[in-house]
Amino acid sequence: FTMMALWAFARYRGGKARYLVLSSFFLVVASTFKTVVVFPFAAFFFYLLIFPFTEGEGKMTDRAARLRRLALFLLPGFVVWGGVFGYFALKGTFPEFWEAVFVYNRYYAESVGGNVWDLLADPENLLLKPLKGVWPLVLLSAVWLPLSRVAYGPLRRSFFILLVLGTFIAVAGPGQFFAHYYQLLLPPLVVMSALFFFEFDLAGYIARKEFPLRAWLVTLIFLLTVTCFVRNQAAYLRMSPEEISARKYGHTGGFIRPRRLANYIKKVTRPCDTIYEWGAETGLYYYSKRKAASGIFFIYPLLVGPEEERLRKADRLLDDLTASPPTLFVWSKRYAELRERGIYDFVRERYDLVNRYRGYDVYRRKDTATPEGDGGDGGC
Repeated sequence: FTMMALWAFARYRGGKARYLVLSSFFLVVASTFKTVVVFPFAAFFFYLLIFPFTEGEGKMTDRAARLRRLALFLLPGFVVWGGVFGYFALKGTFPEFWEAVFVYNRYYAESVGGNVWDLLADPENLLLKPLKGVWPLVLLSAVWLPLSRVAYGPLRRSFFILLVLGTFIAVAGPGQFFAHYYQLLLPPLVVMSALFFFEFDLAGYIARKEFPLRAWLVTLIFLLTVTCFVRNQAAYLRMSPEEISARKYGHTGGFIRPRRLANYIKKVTRPCDTIYEWGAETGLYYYSKRKAASGIFFIYPLLVGPEEERLRKADRLLDDLTASPPTLFVWSKRYAELRERGIYDFVRERYDLVNRYRGYDVYRRKDTATPEGDGGDGGC
C-alpha cells in the first residue's frame, strides 16, 4: 500500500486530484494495519504544505491551492477511520476498541521522542543489525539522497528526506526495535535505489549499446546488488520454517517451542474447548486453533501503563476466567509469578499440572478429561 501511495503521489499534478486522493487512501488503508503509518503520512502532508505546486491549479492563490491539496489529502482518512470508529460504535464496543488500539499503545511506546533518540544513539539499532540483509539498498540510497538533483513530477529530493524521516520515526515509535519493524523502510529504500540506477541511465546505456567506464561501473554495482540478494534469499529457500526461525531468533526464542506446544494442546483438547496462556505467545492460539478464554489474551496490557489500569485489567481477566474457565491454562515462566496477579488461587483450586515443556507449565481443569485420540479440528 505504501508503494501504491508513492506511485499515485508521483502522478499528482494540481489538476489531477484523483491521484492525490488515491495516494492518501492507500496510506490510510496501510494505517489500519499499522497505526505508525501516521508518521509517513505526516511526511506526505508536510510536503504538500510546503512545496509550491503550480501546474494544473489554474488561477488559484497559493494559499487556496495548498488548502485544497490538504483537504483532498485528509478526506480518505476521515472516511476510512470514520467508518472504523462508526463500526465499533454501532457494535457498542468503541471504548474497548479505543483502549486496545490507542490507549494501550501509548503506554506500550511511552515516549516516541525518547524512542527516536534511542534509535539514533545506537548504531546497531539504527542500521547495522536489522538492515544487514538489504545493505546494498541502504548504501545506494545513502549515495543517491545527497547527490540527486532530478525532480520526478512533483517529487523533489526534499520529499524523500521527509519520507525517510517519517519512516524512521514509524520504526522507532514503539520503542522495541524488533527486526520486523524495519520492513517499513523497504519502500523508500527500494525506490531511492531504483532512482540511483535511473539517474546513472543504466537502461539507456544498454539500449544504445554504449559501455563507457561509467556504464561498466554502474552495471557492476547493479550485478553485485542482485547477486547479494539472490545469495541471501537462496539460503532461506533451502531452509524449513523451523530452521529459519532458529536462524533469526535462536533455538530458545522465536516460534519453535510455542508451535510444538500448540500441537500438543491441539491433541489434548477439543475444537470447542478454550485455553488461556499467561504470557505473550499468541501463536499458541493460532497453531492450536483454540480460542482464548478472555479478550485479554496478551500479557503486556497487564504489565504496562498506570497501576490502576493494570489492576483493572487483571480484575477483568480474572472475571473472564472465573465465568468461563478454560480447559487448559498455560503459564509461561518468562513472565510474572501467578501469585502476583491474583490468578494463582484460581489455578491452584481448579487445575492440575499435567505437563511441563521448556519454560511452560500446562494445567488442565480438574473436571475435564483428555479426549480420546487427537482433538484435531473436528466437532466436540
